[in-house]
Amino acid sequence: MAEFGVAVVGWVASPIIKAMVDTVRSYIESRLPWRSAVEGELHTLATVLTQILAVVSTAESLPATDNESHLALLRQMKDAVYEAEDLLDEFGYLLLQSEVNSGCKVSLPSACFSSVGVSFRNKLKKVLSKLEKVKACAQTFLDIVGATVTTVAGSSSSSGVASALQQHPTSSFLLENQIFGRKEECRRILQWLLESGDQSEILLSVVGDGGVGKTTLAQSIYNETKVADHFGLRMWVCVSESFNELRLTREILSLACDDLGNDSASFNLNKLQEQLKRSLESKRFLLVLDDVWNDEGIEEWKNRDRWMKLLAPLRFGVQGARSL
Repeated sequence: MAEFGVAVVGWVASPIIKAMVDTVRSYIESRLPWRSAVEGELHTLATVLTQILAVVSTAESLPATDNESHLALLRQMKDAVYEAEDLLDEFGYLLLQSEVNSGCKVSLPSACFSSVGVSFRNKLKKVLSKLEKVKACAQTFLDIVGATVTTVAGSSSSSGVASALQQHPTSSFLLENQIFGRKEECRRILQWLLESGDQSEILLSVVGDGGVGKTTLAQSIYNETKVADHFGLRMWVCVSESFNELRLTREILSLACDDLGNDSASFNLNKLQEQLKRSLESKRFLLVLDDVWNDEGIEEWKNRDRWMKLLAPLRFGVQGARSL
């Protein structure tokens, strides 16, 4: 199997950067008294990270290279990301220190947290400097190899991440022959998939931060021989943060129906769901929806409503049908 351009130096950056984006968002959403003093820098950091994610995701999709100058740039990117990640780890320590060791009262925030706020801001400046170095290295690499990435400077965190994710879809193929540290999770999910139980529980969610291995876990389960034998139909769909009921329904239908005609391109959502219902009625299927995001930009009930709408036809599979 061909290696990717970034992976050739023993490193895939996008999961690390996604996790860094999540960390920065948690700082923005925190209620710490010193947060407001550095909120502008935090938003800048989130924006720069999402821009880098779009560029690095493009670099990861490129063919392997043995050009020494290319490899040198990739190693510089790797070093800079790890340095920035270390500084974010220090942020976490500052956060813990301010909560546990300050012994300050909420009524005196400015006196208690001013030193932490100054230290945090200084660290932020260092992080931004390191990440600008990453972005410069990544863009230089893309310029040299003649690749381009579509991104908008100053875009919001959600749109930047969505853009990057659309360029880096997942599939059911497992890159590694063996995974480590997830035996109990695998056992419990396989038990739920394969054993008869509460048939009203047809959907199981695997939840965790970006980059912790949810996709790899799902790939491992999807490719189990006993799973392939148990389910007459297996489907893998990469959702990404750019949620679109019409696109996702059409993609699921294309996997469930062998003779989907060209006319389906003009079908509306209702027509697609009617056809999907008919396709699933006689099948015990497994559907994996990977790379699912919760859109924090809309109300919770809207998130729930659009998922209920998307998943409605799945209720018509035969007993034992499952969605993960």
